[in-house]
Amino acid sequence: MSSVRLVKTTTSNFENWPLLEVSLQDFIEIVDSFESELVFFGDLDYHKKEVYFFSYMNVFIYTNFVPVDSWEDFKNQYELMVKGGFNDVSKFTDALMYGIDNMKKYQDFIGSEVYSESDARYADPPDKKRIYAKYIDFANSGFKQLSDYEEASELNISEVADYYLFKSSEWYKTDYWNPPEHNDYLNFKDALQKGFTTKKEYERAKELGFLTAKTYKMFVESGLKTKDEFDYLLREFPPFMEKELKLIDQIKAEADVSFKESRYQESVRKDFLQIEKILNLAYVVMYKRKVEKEILYDEVLKDLKSRCGLEIQDVNEFNNCRRLRNRITHENYKVTEQETSKAKTYLEELGSLLRTFILTTVEVDFKTI
Repeated sequence: MSSVRLVKTTTSNFENWPLLEVSLQDFIEIVDSFESELVFFGDLDYHKKEVYFFSYMNVFIYTNFVPVDSWEDFKNQYELMVKGGFNDVSKFTDALMYGIDNMKKYQDFIGSEVYSESDARYADPPDKKRIYAKYIDFANSGFKQLSDYEEASELNISEVADYYLFKSSEWYKTDYWNPPEHNDYLNFKDALQKGFTTKKEYERAKELGFLTAKTYKMFVESGLKTKDEFDYLLREFPPFMEKELKLIDQIKAEADVSFKESRYQESVRKDFLQIEKILNLAYVVMYKRKVEKEILYDEVLKDLKSRCGLEIQDVNEFNNCRRLRNRITHENYKVTEQETSKAKTYLEELGSLLRTFILTTVEVDFKTI
């Protein structure tokens, strides 16, 4: 280990001595060859930089270099400078402040937009390292322009593709006084993830409470007025319908048993009850809304015939069956086998027709709701 020690001093102590400036390499070789024990360092007023010197035969031999703590550090820093391709101490000193140890990297950096836009030359040492870190990040980021990189950073957008996609979208605001915000980007990302292609659709769907573009599109195409109606038809009605159809089958089976056992009053009541239930389902399927009050079944039948093209035979016969049921219920009318058979035939044919309509319509239309 070298015995050379660095000693802090002032050049005024040697102001009357002759001065001899040498290169760094020569300075190192001279100091090591003469086995000098002391190397002084301080500032020369007219150089305005750190100098290292030692005296030999009343001559002040000096060189300029970066601040170091020991002679070994002095030589190590010199090797680092040579290895990095620097031939100018001031550039090497400046590069070290940025954390750069290569002349080519240093030249690329000082020629960059990051360097010029950030006034890096006048920055404090900690800020210089931050500026260079920004330069490296920008160089590796894939952004086309520094302004894009900086805006993406402000908006907290990490992906280059996301930023340019956002910038080309209607979510990106170009008004100088109303620049894009992070929430604009978050809404844009949310819209993409949910399948929306326009801001208008996304905002309208969000206002109504739809979570995906698919369900919102289904709502629009359904022609329904409210989300509650849509939710009922999409989520509540299908399982309710399946449950009701099973119950209708059960009621019809009970009606058939009653007829075979000559319990004609019960047979008519059961047959008409299953038609009422199936008409309630047909009402929802045709009008696409809930049954919220007592409905006029004969009017529903007329609309099914005129609007949906169902070949319903004689709506008046339906009213006759209803009157028959009412007489049984309110007057305990003793219906005959012939009357029961006639009503049963009509109601079974009507029930079969309505059931086919319901299942077909739900399969086709409700899949697109």
